[in-house]
Amino acid sequence: MSDAPRVILVPFTKAHVDLTFQWVRDEEFRRLFLMRGEPTRAKHKAYFENVLNDRTQRVYAVLCEVCHVGNGGIKNIAPGQEEGELWVYVGLSAMRGQGIGKNATSLLIREAFENLKLLTVYVHVAKLNDHALKMFSGLGFTQSAGRDIPEEWRDRQHEIVRMRLERTL
Repeated sequence: MSDAPRVILVPFTKAHVDLTFQWVRDEEFRRLFLMRGEPTRAKHKAYFENVLNDRTQRVYAVLCEVCHVGNGGIKNIAPGQEEGELWVYVGLSAMRGQGIGKNATSLLIREAFENLKLLTVYVHVAKLNDHALKMFSGLGFTQSAGRDIPEEWRDRQHEIVRMRLERTL
């Protein structure tokens, strides 16, 4: 019997927005996950309305057993490019460090490679987030050579590490 937590991904809906807003209000959370500025409820709701209507991304609520503990997804899915940017976080601080993020990431990788037929997924991680860097490395991600950091991730307070994972055929 495995001690790993049972994690599933479900499509993110408006029902997940309020709890997510509680998480993003935490200063340490915003620092680790490179979020800029102080969130407001109006901006937060508008952001997720845009996300839910954006065909270039898939967004999921991360559930552990039946509890919504985080979010993840694949964004910047460009037709014909066969790559996308993976992101994941465990927002409920009491649930961090239990393998939930790793399990959710594995499910997102499977979604990217098997269902979306992507060939490459990449992540952007704050260099100071040792736990996330170790997790992604353990799942086979390698640091990208050079400074290929998109505009979205520039001008952050912390150095960004770009990592990638290629689908094996």
